[in-house]
Amino acid sequence: MEPESPASAHAQATTGEALLEPEAASNGALLQAEAEGALLLSGLTVGIVVLVAFLLTGRRSRPPLRMPRIRSKKVASSEHAPLCILTLDGGGMKGLVLATLLEAIEERTGIPIGGLFDLVVGTSTGGVAAIHVAFASALGEGCRDYRASLERVRKVLEQRSKTNLLVTGHECTSAAARQVAQSCAPARRHGADPAPRPAPPCEPRTATPPHVAVVTAFHEGGGWQPFLVRNYELPYSSGETSAPRSPRSYANPGAIDGESDWPIEDLVLATTAAPGLFPPVERGGKVFVDGAVVANNPTKLAIREARRRWPGRRIGIIVSLGTGQMRQAQAPIARTSSPASYWIPAMLDMAFDSNRTHADVHDTLLPAIANECGHPFYFRIQPTIEDATMVTTIPRKLAALQQQTRTFAKSMSHDLDKIAAYLLLAAARPAFLPTPAGAAEAERLCGDHCCHWETLKGLAALRARCSATPPG
Repeated sequence: MEPESPASAHAQATTGEALLEPEAASNGALLQAEAEGALLLSGLTVGIVVLVAFLLTGRRSRPPLRMPRIRSKKVASSEHAPLCILTLDGGGMKGLVLATLLEAIEERTGIPIGGLFDLVVGTSTGGVAAIHVAFASALGEGCRDYRASLERVRKVLEQRSKTNLLVTGHECTSAAARQVAQSCAPARRHGADPAPRPAPPCEPRTATPPHVAVVTAFHEGGGWQPFLVRNYELPYSSGETSAPRSPRSYANPGAIDGESDWPIEDLVLATTAAPGLFPPVERGGKVFVDGAVVANNPTKLAIREARRRWPGRRIGIIVSLGTGQMRQAQAPIARTSSPASYWIPAMLDMAFDSNRTHADVHDTLLPAIANECGHPFYFRIQPTIEDATMVTTIPRKLAALQQQTRTFAKSMSHDLDKIAAYLLLAAARPAFLPTPAGAAEAERLCGDHCCHWETLKGLAALRARCSATPPG
């Protein structure tokens, strides 16, 4: 066999290189395409990360929702009219009683609750009810939203865990409590400073939202103290450069400790943080729990608050709504050093505390107020209920609770009509009430000895007046 010549070898090599060139070119194009694809994917990934970060940052930087504030210091035309005060008890799921009673008042007046009262004070579930109904712009809206919030609370209470109680000290998780609080923000549709609400045919008492104070409690000086979260600032006394912070005696009326800049979410968590049920709230170096620990019935606190906010102004009417008391009252359970055995009886005793507060208001505070600036009309509406507690979650029992409250409201029609008559008189003729003739008219419609037909007649006349289109 003849050896291969150099020329032949060179020709074969040249031919092989020529054959490999298309394959190499193809591989190069493929590598370039892969590199471009990786670069594009990397760019998209960075873009998505930046977008997500922007959205999260924007959400976190959004200011938390707060109660609509009362900022104007201008004196309204009705500023000197007697005050109308509403107080709402705590009671967990028994807040359905409050919703039913508030609906009865709105049905009689035709005006949302927020347009009827100057000051609304609530504890626990009553505090949640207060921020729902006080800022609702339409008739029935606040009660509907409040019922929806109670339904969310009911679903959380169904998930109570004794294991969680042993591990964390409360039956409901922090995440579940915060989720409910976030969904219970009634000012969400209004914003932090809502535009003025459209006036109903009958002007509400003020053009701004009512004064609202929600009761929570913190531990100080060896005991639990009340703490009010407000949507307004208290006027300072002469010589004071900052809001008074320490509680003072009734003989020397002073400010109850509190603040006015809380997000609604924290407010709801604090006022409903029933020990052993929901976790406490830490804020500003203090630990806050359910306001029912100090004042399940906040009427005494409301009177102190009104006298501090409007010094010298007469209190015209106080409407105190309870969440119901059991037909067969149980004796208070002895308390021991165990946290569970202490707090559970404490929360069960709330109805008894509410009744004691009612007795104190009726027997002590009202006579003292009457001696100074006239006797206010005082109505305590407390239904008698059966088989329902603050943690009842069975729909059948809750439906029965509402039916019992409706039946009770029918039996209390006379008192509810009196309440509506006074509130309508205050809404229709705020400048008339401070006069002697106005006081006489209020006594005729709402006094202890008035006939029901007389109240109904006056109520019908006032509703007709409120239904008429305001002049001008």
